[in-house]
Amino acid sequence: MVAVLSKPSTGFKTSDVTVETAAIVVPHHEICKELFEPINKKTAFRVAAYHRFDQWLLFCEHMLVYLRYRSSSNKERLLNEISSMRFSSFSTRHRNAALFESSAMRTIAFVALTFLPETFIAALFSMSFSDYDSDAGWSVLCEFWLYWVIAIPVTVATACPSGGGSV
Repeated sequence: MVAVLSKPSTGFKTSDVTVETAAIVVPHHEICKELFEPINKKTAFRVAAYHRFDQWLLFCEHMLVYLRYRSSSNKERLLNEISSMRFSSFSTRHRNAALFESSAMRTIAFVALTFLPETFIAALFSMSFSDYDSDAGWSVLCEFWLYWVIAIPVTVATACPSGGGSV
């Protein structure tokens, strides 16, 4: 008689019950086989048939036990894959959020890159390009073009080394 390897419940009730039933059937078959003693050829044939059937029952019992182990192993593997899929989904969402934030930061950097040089030049010169005369009213000074002559090349020079990335 072969003892069934006991294992805690795997959550597969059908396979657990099947293995337990096979563990009960095999010893009862052993008892039935011992009742037949080979007295003549007919009984010897029955003993041989019981022996073959006993081997088949033992084989089935072992297969059921190992199928239960395999189903438990597959269950654990699938649960691991499900948890890794959850992590992958989580990572994908964070990657998409990071890409969106990166795009927003590029836009902010472009706006700063565009307006900061002109602001610097205006602050550097600290000049007023308009004049108010009580007789003539508001007028723009004739040196106003000087601001643009300096501000535009400085802006272009600032934007060129940035790698030429698109916004």
